[in-house]
Amino acid sequence: MKNYQKQIILAVILVGLVVGITYAVKPRQLPFYGELVQTNERIRHNPVVLSDYIRYPGEDGKNALELLRSQQGVTAEVKQYDFGAFIESINGARPDDKHFWKLYVNGQASQVGADQLVTKRGDILEWVLEEIEDNS
Repeated sequence: MKNYQKQIILAVILVGLVVGITYAVKPRQLPFYGELVQTNERIRHNPVVLSDYIRYPGEDGKNALELLRSQQGVTAEVKQYDFGAFIESINGARPDDKHFWKLYVNGQASQVGADQLVTKRGDILEWVLEEIEDNS
């Protein structure tokens, strides 16, 4: 009986080791923020510019609008209102009356306008051409 108990304990330990090693080696599923680019200073996210989607990293103390305008290959038409800036078009993509440019920060819809959203290093900013929801 003692030999049988030792074999069971050994089998449990081996299974535990295999599961533990598999978990430690298995790649973790992280949100996709695009290709990481190694620079001399640090690793940073590479900006993505498509016709209906823009993504770029935040920088300490800069707002989302000034960073959008500073991206290479990006032009933005902005209309200033009392409540803040409104993006009318990005790279000539002007939404029709059923769409708009929506700003996301770290995967969450921004609660403030692009000119009032002060970013920090590590933030991921995304502009998505989205359909206006009809709540009637």
